[in-house]
Amino acid sequence: LEIYKPYVEKTAITFEYEVPTIAEFEKRIEKIGSRYPYIVAIENNRLIGCGALHFVWDRLAEIRSLAVDPERKTSGIGRNIVHLLEKEGIERGVKMFFTLTYQPGFFAKCDYIETAKEKLPQKVWKECVYCPQYPYCNEIAFVKTTVDYEPGDIMF
Repeated sequence: LEIYKPYVEKTAITFEYEVPTIAEFEKRIEKIGSRYPYIVAIENNRLIGCGALHFVWDRLAEIRSLAVDPERKTSGIGRNIVHLLEKEGIERGVKMFFTLTYQPGFFAKCDYIETAKEKLPQKVWKECVYCPQYPYCNEIAFVKTTVDYEPGDIMF
């Protein structure tokens, strides 16, 4: 939980006020993993990164819950997690990925393009009302399409 703790204590991106216990976090991973791909990176029995893929529609998915051990931020772990999540999404028919982030430089390096949040479908915002930052969100929206994406594949 050491990599998750700073996100809870220093940001609003988790929607949480207290760091969950290991048992609570394990239950979440089990529950989430049964419906959504969830990637964890482990080194020497230590969690050093994680991320999830949330399917909004059959061809649209969100890269979310991405966290990397602060000591390992520039080692490529985050990019590898994003790549694996994208690969899983493509295998399931996803044509466009998006993310809402406070780390625009990272997602730009992963070939995501900044876009206006208002261009994303309203369904994306269903969880935002629970965020302490709502309605004054300062996350930045990014999108990435697959090589076989065609305009009209996803209708907003």
